[in-house]
Amino acid sequence: MLAQLSILLAAAPIGICFWDASGTCLQLNDTFAALNGQSIQAQLGQPVEQMAPPALALLAENVRAVLATGTPRIDREVSGSTPSSPDLRHWELSVYAVRSREAGIIGVGAVVVEITSRRRLEAQLLQSQKMESVGRLAGGIAHDFNNLLTVIQGCVNLAQTSLEDESPIGADLIEIQRAAARASGLTQQLLAFARKRIMSPRVISVNRLILSVDTLLRRLIGEDIELETRPDAELDAVRADPNQIEQVLINLAVNARDAMPQGGKLTVETQVVASVGSQQPGGEGRFVLLAVSDTGAGMDDETREHAFEPFFTTKEVGRGTGLGLATCYGIVQQHSGTISIYSELGRGTTVKIYLPLVDAPAERDVAGDAANLLPLGNETILIVEDDESVRNLAARVLRALGYRVLEAANGEAAASVARAYLPAPIDLLLTDVVMPGQVGTQVAANIAHIYPGIRVLYTSGYTENVIVHHNELDAGVAFLAKPFMPATLAQAVRQVLDGRDVVEG
Repeated sequence: MLAQLSILLAAAPIGICFWDASGTCLQLNDTFAALNGQSIQAQLGQPVEQMAPPALALLAENVRAVLATGTPRIDREVSGSTPSSPDLRHWELSVYAVRSREAGIIGVGAVVVEITSRRRLEAQLLQSQKMESVGRLAGGIAHDFNNLLTVIQGCVNLAQTSLEDESPIGADLIEIQRAAARASGLTQQLLAFARKRIMSPRVISVNRLILSVDTLLRRLIGEDIELETRPDAELDAVRADPNQIEQVLINLAVNARDAMPQGGKLTVETQVVASVGSQQPGGEGRFVLLAVSDTGAGMDDETREHAFEPFFTTKEVGRGTGLGLATCYGIVQQHSGTISIYSELGRGTTVKIYLPLVDAPAERDVAGDAANLLPLGNETILIVEDDESVRNLAARVLRALGYRVLEAANGEAAASVARAYLPAPIDLLLTDVVMPGQVGTQVAANIAHIYPGIRVLYTSGYTENVIVHHNELDAGVAFLAKPFMPATLAQAVRQVLDGRDVVEG
């Protein structure tokens, strides 16, 4: 039995050691001996002060305290490194007294259990929870802010159309419009980070996308930075929203430019790779690897660990929002992909993005309707919008185009307005998605009971999965994202009334 216990002790994956009443080592196993890189024989007979590894600096103190008091010290967490592993590791240390009936405390035992993997998983869970909390906050802010921007941009646009030539306030209106556009872009970044932005995915060629933004990227990075693209000749089709992938490339290019203030080289390359088991975050299958590399300043370990966190930035005040990489992270996650950073100080940075490869030909771009056309109509439209300013703006725009417009601030009021309008027809329901009380889909269902077959156009700055599943619109849903311009609203309404699909994001 003693021999079996000795074998069990030696093979145990946890560190075990015993000292006598003087603090001299009597026995230990291989796992404990490996903590300070010495053999078992070299540590037998040594006082505890001489054999405690740097990672367990509190070992001697705990052993002496237990010898003196007999009180165990259980699950004391310690952190450090070992001679064989310079990376930070974590252990739980338990020290307890060994007693006999005749002599009392005759020694001390210690058990060391490594918990590095557990702590890493806990940190990942905490980070995930933090990102989710900030994502919910970002989505809520974006919803309210998009309502404000809809009114700002819409009213400015209406003012511009009625402005006389050479008006002295024309330049001011242009600056307001530009500022609102920048603010709109920021809210889209918030939604992308929060993974609440609606996707319009289709099968695209990553190579073709890179070539299409080549001129834009060169303009962004400046003449002192060389841009090289290396597209893989193999089929590289993925199912993605091209606008969002383009946003990822722009964000990465801007980050790379800022990391190379004295100039350098930016490389964008694609490659079709096979991921085997857990060796890649994407799991098994074939992926398109999109890699963006720069020769800039690089990042230290701490910066790299926080790089995807929202509002984290190493740039001086006024030069960065801290949303660039967070936005990239959110967009890639929406596309069922993975993103990672490889970087060293002074040796540049490479961001690798893996997107699932699809076995289908890339779709060709189709030219949209002319943006400047304002189609007229004479149908009746019921607008349901809890924000009074947005509701008034939409009603003003549609009435000016010839539509008959009914208004309601919520679902209950909408049902009352619809019943009161019978038997005259209502042709279109234009409803916000996220509202107090009834959400947009409930409003649409209730109005459909009163007006069967009524067409519906949803609008929102933040959908909260009401008409979206897996970040994509439900089939057959017409949607107009806030903030929208009067012309965009007019075109979307006309498309739905004419039976054409519309997704304006």
